[in-house]
Amino acid sequence: MRDCLGLSVGTTNLVAITDQAPILRRTVLTLFGHRRPEVGVPGENPQLTEPGLVITDFVERVGDPVPLVAPDGSAHRGVDLLAEAVEAMTRAASPVRRPDTSVLAVPAHWRPAALDAVRAALPGVRVVPDSVAALTAIQAHPGLPARGVVALVDFGATGTSLTLADADAGFATVGQTVRFDDFSGDLIDQEILRHVLADLDAEPSGTAAVATLTRLREQCRIAKERLSYQSATGLVGPEPGRTIRLTRAELEAVVAEPLDRVIDALLDLMRRTGIHPAQLAALVTVGGGARIPVVTQRLSEALRMPVTTVPQAQVIGAVGAGLLARRGQDETATRQAALAPASLTGTVAASVLAWSAVDDVPEVAEFVPEAVSEEAARPAFVFAETAPEPAPERSAPWYRRGGVVLYAATFLALVGTVGWLLSARADRMDAAAASAASLAPQTVPAESPLAQSLPAPPTRTVVVREPAGSAPAQAAPRAAAAPRLVQSGQAAPAPRVAPRPAPQAAPRPAPRPAAPPPAPAPIPRFPVPQLPVPQLPIPQLPVPTFVPPTSTPAPQPEPTPTPEPTQAPEPEPEPTQAPEPTQAPEPEPTQAPAPEPTPEPAPEPMPEPTATSTPPSP
Repeated sequence: MRDCLGLSVGTTNLVAITDQAPILRRTVLTLFGHRRPEVGVPGENPQLTEPGLVITDFVERVGDPVPLVAPDGSAHRGVDLLAEAVEAMTRAASPVRRPDTSVLAVPAHWRPAALDAVRAALPGVRVVPDSVAALTAIQAHPGLPARGVVALVDFGATGTSLTLADADAGFATVGQTVRFDDFSGDLIDQEILRHVLADLDAEPSGTAAVATLTRLREQCRIAKERLSYQSATGLVGPEPGRTIRLTRAELEAVVAEPLDRVIDALLDLMRRTGIHPAQLAALVTVGGGARIPVVTQRLSEALRMPVTTVPQAQVIGAVGAGLLARRGQDETATRQAALAPASLTGTVAASVLAWSAVDDVPEVAEFVPEAVSEEAARPAFVFAETAPEPAPERSAPWYRRGGVVLYAATFLALVGTVGWLLSARADRMDAAAASAASLAPQTVPAESPLAQSLPAPPTRTVVVREPAGSAPAQAAPRAAAAPRLVQSGQAAPAPRVAPRPAPQAAPRPAPRPAAPPPAPAPIPRFPVPQLPVPQLPIPQLPVPTFVPPTSTPAPQPEPTPTPEPTQAPEPEPEPTQAPEPTQAPEPEPTQAPAPEPTPEPAPEPMPEPTATSTPPSP
């Protein structure tokens, strides 16, 4: 059976494992001018018997185009130094003959450029991410689900790597591995050292503590590992004969805050990947920090699921790489058996008894390693989209049809225009009818503007007596008398007689003034039996407007220019003999008969009416 070798590269340690015990060396490379380089420190590697050029921290420079400068001033690429270290570990693990199959596990957070550089520098070595190697080893023992997403937390010396892997695809990485630098083994050692130095009473500048600081830090690392299975431990202090006690509670207090940030980073990675904590198939921890009890406890509480780990978490990557190397060998043998013709099977078995009997065994077919890299994640699923059936064309609704909307708007505008024209025509007809009715010739009593605002004045009748033709001499003094006023038509104000003016010459006969509204009923139409009034000649005159009382020829009293009927003293008439104005209907202008002229009667004494009193003429 061929030899298989599994290798693991870390920033602090290099691990190689075969069928025997694993080999663990510090990531320190010593170069010699006359022989091959060696890996590790003198306490680990017995081949380091002479001084040489020591180079450290070259693993972190893999893939960096800027070379690393050695203490002697020489420049070296990081990938070349890593290739020399891998060759030295291979010689240490298999000193007699070179392994037939080698698998190298590199940090999962490396970029594709770094992986390509390592594959180019080590052509005969299969390179895989350490997350794939670790999960492969844990799947073999103690076991992992064959399906689902597995979360892997790798607590390294310089940082913590967070990876989500798909078990269906050979634990290929889902997305990218996240590197969290705030929680690492070196930082925990530094915090423990700071905690120990805080309890010392001596000043570092005045004691030997400064010289022994490196040794004290190494003791802090050992105490951290010891507290993984003990509750308390002791450290040798910088002062001779003094021991410093360190408990697990103090260690848990140191790692509490950075551990919470690691959990937050893991939850954020799952959220960005679209995976809920309930969808995880398993939670796995590896690395040196995975052996701390509080780490397992806090992760289990945060994700509400058990945590899977192994006792030897530091070398689990190399173990998985060895398993991958063995699986690759088995797959190669299966391919060879499938490709060998049936007629040559017996010949091959007769000529060669065992593969180990010869150094070089010709390959029936070239071995093609499995293409597993950091980018080999779960293949993306692309579902073929079936062409949807064309939906039946639906006619657009009426409100989306331009022609219908235009016709409707035109119809509404036409109807509105016709309605407006008809309304305007009706208004004009109503206005014309109203104006025609107002302009029709009607004989109506004119109303004074004062009559609308003031109470209606009493109706006054002025009787003017003209001198007779037969007796002019006797009528002259009679004509000089003031006209008599006869009031009738209203009951509230009593009729009054105007005061007698001074004697004067006979005035020129004046036209009869217009009757104020409401006009009294014509005497022939409404005779008053109680008062025998002779018919008087009344000339037919037009009544344009109401003439105020001041336009009468009789002079008015001086106190007011327009005497009101209520301001002058009037005798109290008999209320029973005055006609009520409400009983007399307004005469129709068209039906009122024109007064006929009557012969002028001779002046004779007239009986005074009871409702109107006129003083005798002097």
